Amino acid sequence: MKAGAPLAVMTFVAGDRGLLRFRRVREHIEKDHGAHVFEIPELERYLAQADFGDFRPQRYGSVLVFRACKQGRAVPSRRCALFPVPTAHRGAGFRPADENAAKERRDMRRIEPLTWKIFGLLVGGALVGSLAIIPYALSLQELPPSLPIPLWLLLLIGTVQNLLLFAGVTALGLWLGGKVGLGAPVLRAWLAGDDEAPHRFRAALPLAIGLGVIAAVIILLLERLVFAPLLPEALQAKQAPPAWQGFLAAFYGGINEELLMRLGLMSLLAWAGARVTRQERPGGGVMWTANVLTALLFGVGHLPTLAMLAPLTVMLVVRTLLLNGIAGVVFGWLYWRRGLLAAMVSHFSADIVLHVIGAVLG
Repeated sequence: MKAGAPLAVMTFVAGDRGLLRFRRVREHIEKDHGAHVFEIPELERYLAQADFGDFRPQRYGSVLVFRACKQGRAVPSRRCALFPVPTAHRGAGFRPADENAAKERRDMRRIEPLTWKIFGLLVGGALVGSLAIIPYALSLQELPPSLPIPLWLLLLIGTVQNLLLFAGVTALGLWLGGKVGLGAPVLRAWLAGDDEAPHRFRAALPLAIGLGVIAAVIILLLERLVFAPLLPEALQAKQAPPAWQGFLAAFYGGINEELLMRLGLMSLLAWAGARVTRQERPGGGVMWTANVLTALLFGVGHLPTLAMLAPLTVMLVVRTLLLNGIAGVVFGWLYWRRGLLAAMVSHFSADIVLHVIGAVLG
């Protein structure tokens, strides 16, 4: 094309509007039809690499109509004008390029407050979980008769430290998760006023609760039929905390552990895997690798608590990695396919079975 030649294109883009905002739809198009679904910044970058400038998009849901101008030398703006539509012919859905650009700028200004709102809501949930786990944690640990500082001050320091940790992990997860199609898309859409977001959340509940309950039942069966006879006496004699404490602890598992393991660690591993494989978005292999690694590390994270109750043996390590890994893979798959809220609900449901119903049944 000669310098100054106009380019007018209609295509489809991913975003927070239209059918292509759903990740599974985009994956189906890219995997089964070999098409690539652009995002607007990515499309603008490709046009710039092809020496096109004056990019002016007009967006209607997932449909994008844009104009651009071939560069190469100084081109007067009038040379790239693309047949302006007379005012009389502009329908209700038409938005001139300059108005559309102003709208895009307004949308960008709304992103930052929305991100802070999501961050604040998730960190607030982490605070609730950090407080809810205290009775359960105190039941598992035998405190010495005399402490160097008052117990309330010790708990306060621990809670503040936990809150700082989860704030950092949440910020990292929201940042990296957004780059690889993870994060909290349903929560983001909900807070942005998307009327379909509550329906998407409710539609995911049966699957999330069902998978959480199934994972918990499998864990209980393996524990009682396989591992219970092999446990050391110290663990066999240890009484499980009361059901009400287990109920409170379920909030920590459903909120805090999902922020740490799925939003934080799994997003980090998926992002790193995409970088290593030079993929714009991680494929199935990268995501399954990130999921399994996160599940194993989820099990490793339970070893310090176990070590306070009994000396670690090979059998205890295998038991901890296997039982926690089963649940971790389920929660990771839900995080990948249904978002953070679904993983949280599933983890909470599994903990209710394990720590409330399991405690009642004995």
